[in-house]
Amino acid sequence: MKHKQGFVEMNHIRQYPAFGKKLDDLRRRGLIPAMRVIVTTDWKLGAAYPRIVITQERPVTSLRFEYLAGLHVQMVHYDHDNQILESLITEILSIQPESLSKFNMDAVKRGEPAFKMIYSKSVMEGDA
Repeated sequence: MKHKQGFVEMNHIRQYPAFGKKLDDLRRRGLIPAMRVIVTTDWKLGAAYPRIVITQERPVTSLRFEYLAGLHVQMVHYDHDNQILESLITEILSIQPESLSKFNMDAVKRGEPAFKMIYSKSVMEGDA
C-alpha cells in the first residue's frame, strides 16, 4: 500500500532531494557534470554548479544519492546544519563518490579554515 509521501509500509522507498532527479536523469543518459556537485541546505548556495538541495522536509536517510557515485561532491553548509552532517556524510560515502569534501560558510565569516577533505578515491588508492 503506497502512502502520499512515497513510502510503502514494509519497504522504505527513498526519494530525490531537490534537483536530484535531474542529475539522476543526466547520469542515466551517460552524462557527467563537468564540475563538482554541490550538496547544500541553502537554496542560495551553489546555484552556479550542479547541485542538490537538502530540505528539512525529509530525513537524510530517506533520500536517494546513488547518482553521485563516482563524482566529486562538496557539501556547502552552515553551523546550524551540523545536526545532519554526519548522516549526510555516511549516506554519500556509501555510494562511493570520487571525492567528498565539506565547506563551512560560517567558518569563513569567523576567519577559520572552512574546507575539509573527507574522502578522495585517488588519495586512498595511492595509499594502497
